[in-house]
Amino acid sequence: MVRGTQEVKNGQTLRFQTNEEGVVNGTKIPRNTSLFGIVRFNQYRAEIVIETANINGSIIPINLMVYSNDGLKGIPISMDETLKQGRNTAVDHVARRGGILGKAGNVVGSVVSNKVKERSVKFIDNQKVLLIQK
Repeated sequence: MVRGTQEVKNGQTLRFQTNEEGVVNGTKIPRNTSLFGIVRFNQYRAEIVIETANINGSIIPINLMVYSNDGLKGIPISMDETLKQGRNTAVDHVARRGGILGKAGNVVGSVVSNKVKERSVKFIDNQKVLLIQK
């Protein structure tokens, strides 16, 4: 499961914690083990790969993919929410700079396109996922 509510950008790490014991490549992964995966966004999902784990002080290659409970690779994300965040930030930016509404359209378009490239997504604490070996 996702451990702690986290807001991450593309390429950053997302923390998980196992809620069951498991075995990967013959190595026992104890319950409550922290795992960290690299997040890559596509249009509708956050695809996450967990390459290694720290088990009792040893770094073990595990190569796990994160799947959501719908059985598909990655965790669903809302593009609408990301665009809304970008638009709100752009309007706030224009208002702080004393811009006028006529100029806001051009600035909003520019800032929204930048925000979409560097979007962040909030993952909620205790969101359950499936970890499948690649």
